[in-house]
Amino acid sequence: MKRAVPLHRAAVRDLAATKPHIVFRSLSDAVTALDAARRAGVRIVLRSAPGAIRFGGPLYLRKIVAAAATGRRRRALAGAVIDCGGEAALAFAAIRAGWRAVLFRGPGALEREVEAAAAHGHAGYYRRLPPPLDAPPAVLHAVKRRALLSSNH
Repeated sequence: MKRAVPLHRAAVRDLAATKPHIVFRSLSDAVTALDAARRAGVRIVLRSAPGAIRFGGPLYLRKIVAAAATGRRRRALAGAVIDCGGEAALAFAAIRAGWRAVLFRGPGALEREVEAAAAHGHAGYYRRLPPPLDAPPAVLHAVKRRALLSSNH
């Protein structure tokens, strides 16, 4: 059995500032994005597609990230975020499944509960994150472009 990708607390705090965020819908998407990032020499954040948690569940999506981030690709992964939309029950399930970064855009009353659960589960809680890039084929080009731009600074 493969171990889950460790997402340390320090890495979780930096996910809002880390770019690019790449949406994944499948293992193939995640592998392609990480391969492109590795070749470009940049680190990326994998973000589950909106609604993906409803059909795959948080554990399935976590296993996709773990399977994609093996070997040399692991160095390209800055972190992973699960998009829970506005559904608090899904955010709670993601935290219980071991996700270390949760994106939740629900009502304010539920926001406080999800934020408290995330803190208790040592997970990062986000209401807003940078706009993500959609998965391939644009990923390779965008990641290379960002790598070139960041190397000029």
